[in-house]
Amino acid sequence: MDSSNRKCIGILFTYFAADWLGGHYYLINIINSLSSLPEGKQPNIIVFYDHKAENLLHHITYPYTTYVHHQTPTNNYLNYLRSWFTRKNHFLGTIIEKYQLNGIYPLMDFPLGKPSPECKVISWFPDFQHRFYPEYFSKFNIFFRELRVRRMLTRTHALVLSSQNAYDHLQRFYSVPKALPVHILRFVSQIEKPAELDYDTIAATYQVDKPYFIVSNQFYIHKNHWIVLKAILELKKERDDFLVVFTGKEEDYKVTNFVAGLKDFVSEHHLSDYIRFLGVIPRDHQILLMSHSLAVIQPSKFEGWSTVVEDAKSLQAQLILSNIPVHQEQMEDKGFYFSPDNVEELTGFMRKFLDCTITPKPTFDNIEQRISTFAHNFVKIFD
Repeated sequence: MDSSNRKCIGILFTYFAADWLGGHYYLINIINSLSSLPEGKQPNIIVFYDHKAENLLHHITYPYTTYVHHQTPTNNYLNYLRSWFTRKNHFLGTIIEKYQLNGIYPLMDFPLGKPSPECKVISWFPDFQHRFYPEYFSKFNIFFRELRVRRMLTRTHALVLSSQNAYDHLQRFYSVPKALPVHILRFVSQIEKPAELDYDTIAATYQVDKPYFIVSNQFYIHKNHWIVLKAILELKKERDDFLVVFTGKEEDYKVTNFVAGLKDFVSEHHLSDYIRFLGVIPRDHQILLMSHSLAVIQPSKFEGWSTVVEDAKSLQAQLILSNIPVHQEQMEDKGFYFSPDNVEELTGFMRKFLDCTITPKPTFDNIEQRISTFAHNFVKIFD
């Protein structure tokens, strides 16, 4: 098929903060999934990126991809106000016209004015956490999140959510125009165990020398690292034959000294022999460690659609996860669920994995079908 006849979709990496790896991997998974489509259905993708995403672009393998460096404003809030008063979108500039886009995704600022009829402007809102945990946000941040949602509902061609759970929240808190299409796009992680890496070498590099569980979340307070530390403390009373490996950026801009508090707890209770804080490590190292773990622990109190869960599903790893509705939507009956505030339940599952007294759950083995469905559903949004 002549490349000039393909639909042209712009993908915006420019809205995501540098430390929001889940957001970046979400877009990377969308782009890479398009290779599963029939040749005639594969669109041209133009990736608009800035310095925050530049070091992640090598993960994109889709052949019909063009990269455009698009400088973003240094002050987002100032640009919101500039867009508001001029009634122009100063985040996008003229890229829709310049690159003759048939669609653009995901618009996450304040869409102003009427969308261009030649280009489908599609918004995405990952979750409505601020409605459930307002204490984790400043009043200023909540105000702008609310304003963004309400502008999206009236100024885009369609809105994408990542789960039925998020859609239920949308319906609960907002008045959704009947004419606005709302799509549930459940993303799929496209990863495999890195064949070129030697596990023993990687394990030695990170001093992973015992059977271990892994927690791969950024250190935000709602990710609920505390319950894992408390479970480790309980298991320490009876055994020393395990580790818990933590990966993810050790910073929470919403809560001062959150990570320091976790590490103080580790020090005070002498847990350092049971824990490896690895921070941000290469993606292939993280995947290899996840695939060799006893189980992946996902203790979060709130998610839109967990990247960690999708990674574990694609690796066919066992999952111990909090019983929040979105996790149950993702894993169905294939996960081991605990209440996110119940240390005893989590400790019990960890103990059974260590003692090999637990029957592993069936895993998701239809990865190719799930990727193809995901890609088809994404492209269909722009029809």
